[in-house]
Order: sequence, then C-alpha cells, then structure tokens
Amino acid sequence: MAKMAKPTKVLLIMLFVTLTAGGSSSDSGSNSAASSSEEQSPTHIIYMLADDLGWNDLSWHDNSMITPNLQRLADEGVILENLYTMAACSPTRTSLMTGKYASRTGTQHIVFLPCAPTGLPTDLKTLSESLKEVGYKTYTVGKWHLGMCKEEYLPNSRGFDKFYGFYQGGMDYYTHTLSEFGPFAPGQFSGVDLHEDIAGQTSIRVNATSSYSTELFRDKILQYIDDHDKSDPMFLLVSFQQPHSPTDVPSKWAAFYADSVSNLVRRNYSGQVTLMDDVVGDIRDKLEEKGMFDDSLIIFHSDNGGSVRFMASNWPYRGNKGTYFEGGIKAVGLIAGKGIQKTGYKNYELYHVTDMYPTLVKSVAEGTITHEIDGVDIWQSLSTGSQSPRAEFLIVVDEDIPQDTKVAALRYHDWKLIEGYPAISMQQRSPFFDRYKPPYNGMDVVASPPIADTTTWLFDLRNDPYEEYNLADDYPCLLQFLQCKLDAYREVSIPPVFPPESPNCNPALYGGYWSPGFC
Repeated sequence: MAKMAKPTKVLLIMLFVTLTAGGSSSDSGSNSAASSSEEQSPTHIIYMLADDLGWNDLSWHDNSMITPNLQRLADEGVILENLYTMAACSPTRTSLMTGKYASRTGTQHIVFLPCAPTGLPTDLKTLSESLKEVGYKTYTVGKWHLGMCKEEYLPNSRGFDKFYGFYQGGMDYYTHTLSEFGPFAPGQFSGVDLHEDIAGQTSIRVNATSSYSTELFRDKILQYIDDHDKSDPMFLLVSFQQPHSPTDVPSKWAAFYADSVSNLVRRNYSGQVTLMDDVVGDIRDKLEEKGMFDDSLIIFHSDNGGSVRFMASNWPYRGNKGTYFEGGIKAVGLIAGKGIQKTGYKNYELYHVTDMYPTLVKSVAEGTITHEIDGVDIWQSLSTGSQSPRAEFLIVVDEDIPQDTKVAALRYHDWKLIEGYPAISMQQRSPFFDRYKPPYNGMDVVASPPIADTTTWLFDLRNDPYEEYNLADDYPCLLQFLQCKLDAYREVSIPPVFPPESPNCNPALYGGYWSPGFC
C-alpha cells in the first residue's frame, strides 16, 4: 500500500454540537417498526459475536479467506464498515448487554479475569431481559465472560432461558480447561469450564473431553433452533469461541490453506475462521428448514480487533486487540434479513456496539426502554442506509488503576482524541501498536512511531484512517474543544471495578469445574 500523504492543514470552520457527555435518553433515535407489512409475524434476532476476529479476516476484505456463508449474508444484507466496539471481550459484552459505555458501568479495565470476584453489575438491565419482557425466548451458546463468581452473574440470572458454553474468557478447545491465566499457561489452579444452564433447573456440568468445543456448540445451537416454537420470537446470542487463541483447529479446516499459507499459526487461525463460517451456514440452513429464516434479523460482528500475536490481521489498520487504535476497536461485521430494505452495499455510517440495545428492543422488538442508556436507536440508518444519528461516542475512560494504564479517548465526527497510554493494560507494548502486511508468512511489520506513556494523539480519520499522523500540535483550538468534551465524559464515568483475584475460585473446591460461589 502506498504511503499516505500527511493531511493538509485546513481551517476548522464550524462545530455543530453542544457540549454534552451524559447518556442518551430512551427517546433517542427512530422508533419505527421493522416493517409495517411484517407485523403479523415475530422477528427472530440471531446475534453472532466472533471472538478476536481481525478486520482483514473475512472474504470481503481479503478474498483469500474462505468464508462463503458470511459472504452470502453480506451480499444479501449490509456490510458494516464503521462499527465500533471496545478493545477487549468483557467491555464489549457489557456494552452490548446494557447499552451503556463500559466506562459508565465500571467494566472498562482489561476483562473479567478467571478469579475475579466481580461481574456485570446486577442493577443493570440487560438486552436479554428487555427482550423477554416483550415475549422473546432467549438462548445463548458459547462464551459468556460477564462474571461467574456468583449465581447472580450467570446467564440464567441475566435474562437467558438457556445457556450452553463456558463462563470464562477462553478455554482449551478439546479439554475445555483453563488455569487462572486462561488456556495459555499452567497455573496454581485448573478446571473444566463447560456448562449447560436452563432457567429453573440445576446447572449441568458437561463432561465432553476430547470433543472439539465448536462442534459441541454447533450441535446445541441447532438443537435450540429445532426445539423452538417459531410462533414465539427468538433471541439467540451465538458467542463464538473462534478464532480466539489457542489457535487449535481440526486439521481438515487448516488444510483449506495448506497451499496458500506457509505460517502454521496463521494457517490454523484461518482454519478456525472457515470453521466458524461453516457453523454460520448450518445456522442459516436450520432456520430455513424451520421456516424461520425469512423472519430472522441476523447480526454478525467481532467483539474487538484481532490478536496480532496469534496471527489475526487488522490490516490496513494500526493496532492490536487491547489497544485503542482503530485495529483494536473497529469491528468487521454485517447485518442481514428481515426489515433491511437497502441491501448489497457497504455502509460507512458511524455506529457503536451500545446502539444495538435500543435498536433491537425498540425498533425490532417494539419494546420500550425507560432507563438511561448511552446507545441510540440506529434502525432507520441500518435498514435504509440513511445518515446515522450518532456523531460521537466515548471510547474509554480508564485512569484509576495504580501502576497500570491511564487512558481516555473519544471519537467525534471524523476526529479521534486519545490521552495517555493507548491500551487496556501497560502489558500491551510494541509491536502491538503497529501494522502488519499480508500475506502472513511471518510478521511483516509496518512500524509505527514509538509510544510514550503520556502522549496525546489527535487523528483525522477521514484523511488519515491508519493513524499515522498525530495532529495534536496542529489544531490547538480543536484539541482544546475535544479535551473539554472528554472531561465532560470523565465526569459521568466511574472508576473500574477491578478487585484482586480470589484464591477461593479454585475449581478443586467445586468438583474440578469453574463454578460460582467465591464472592
């Protein structure tokens, strides 16, 4: 890719906003029904989250990736080219489930660690709870990662009728185990994390050692759809484990890339993505078999940027999962199905993951929201391609953990301000702030300038989407304006809830399984 010229300095003529930072009221955005002609049948919501999927790792961004089922949905629907999440798993999930910025719920710092005696605050109403209020049957399969130290944090207590999957942030794909360090390294503790929970029943500890987890999840998803009464609206949250590390996949999937990818880690990662795509195809087939597909709205996106360490590609964007550069928070995604009127194009309107809560509850499910949230209803923009009602969003305020990252950031129209160290943790160091060129036969780095712990960045994303040029010294008036906006967001943010991990999490205390009971 040719190097981009430095943006020409221009005069800032006018700013058309009032300085505000509080959450939007429940009346924000459109409240139109998905389609007046479709009111007689319920809209099923199939929401699919990929885990650590890179921006460049689907076929519409890199045609060497084999993802025909997602490509078909993208062709039939809308590719979302300007959808933002948080930089890591838990903060994105809390934002999705509550419609509130993670920095306003205390969930913005890193993720919920395996032994953390905390979780998504129980006084916050969830997306699944709001959908249940208007008659939805609610299911989730795969990764939870919203807290598990007590029953009140688990899926059945947060609005889901049925759950099958793992409570933590990751596990071994075959043994379904992890230590307090995750599935990557041995630790003091180790246990199995695979459960089936049905509301009103005793939790089932699943023993399926040697079975590849994604195949287990595939079977359960198809069972849930098969057993569902299609006259009832369904909310199915598919929270894929793929392509989160460890990069381990049955050889037949990696074999698709045997001739094109010489790097073994990248080959396995690519195989994980293709396997995930195959599950998407089976979900579609089952919905069609049940006569539910035409009444289904399908949303798919990554929960954050890809992990360069495990050979994900965020090309051409700068940054890794865990950073607040575009490669860490810009999510590859799509929307397709019922109610989407304009299709077959790339949508560049600005959206944030918090917007999905009010959009699905109000405009798709025709419910109401009476509490304050930060998301705005973007249904009119999603369904017709019209201008998004969102012009800005808080990226993060995370400045209160001693001896760790101090960072605050926002997006305002085409401008992006970052103050402090641009990552979820000081452990995120170079080369995670760089850019990596495909093909992945080694880490071909396009090095970025060195990172200082207290830098202020101002980027013009329209003219510099890859964040190569810091314009903080070029636009002092604009910088001051955005710093005032960020200060206003600081006023309504709360410090992260990030307590020391508890030794009482030890799975040996609970029959060898990661289980609630230690907070």
